[in-house]
Amino acid sequence: CLPPGTFGGIAYAYMNSWMSVYKDDWCNYVSAQLHEVGHNLNFGHASEGTAEYGDQSGMMGFSYSQNDSPVMCFNAAKSVQSGWFSDKTVTIDPNNDAGSCYSGPLYGLDSYTSSPADANVLIQLLSTGTTNYHIGFNGKQGSNSGTVEHGNRVLITTQAATGASLKIANLGAGQSYTIANYDGSGRDITISVTSVSGSDHAVIEIMCGPALCSSDGQCDDNNA
Repeated sequence: CLPPGTFGGIAYAYMNSWMSVYKDDWCNYVSAQLHEVGHNLNFGHASEGTAEYGDQSGMMGFSYSQNDSPVMCFNAAKSVQSGWFSDKTVTIDPNNDAGSCYSGPLYGLDSYTSSPADANVLIQLLSTGTTNYHIGFNGKQGSNSGTVEHGNRVLITTQAATGASLKIANLGAGQSYTIANYDGSGRDITISVTSVSGSDHAVIEIMCGPALCSSDGQCDDNNA
């Protein structure tokens, strides 16, 4: 914690390191502390649109000059990266799946311990490239009760193994988001929200498109 005027900005930290540095009153603000410690844990920023810190659903977006708030978690991409919820994370490879590749409840991170043993709190869609897709329910309760935006909605983010994440969609009940031409396969992947049960969980379905052809006979279009 350094006195005012020591450096520009409000705080900084080194990636995958023990050191984080804060200026003046920012030493007292919980979101700044968790943001910089997030960098120590090798988390990049959480972006939305063109704003580097624009994803305000979790701690790797903007920081706030408040002592004990907002109370919120890291977003789905950072939570998958952390490995903290690996026993309730499902990984799907849309390039090797077809039809309905996920259908059922998706719980918020605060429901990790209270949800059924076979429940999921995070979904990762693998890609043949460097960037995967991450899906989470931003349940606004308990340890995530102060999420600044898109509470009780299903959020979709993209991120490589490390680095900055990008929030690309937020969905409520009855809404869907389509990733067109997934990995250049010609297939569309659609994430749909069937219902939302308060701040506990949402019911979603992921359609992974028609099956890919492994031979000409499987997809005979009457062409030689």
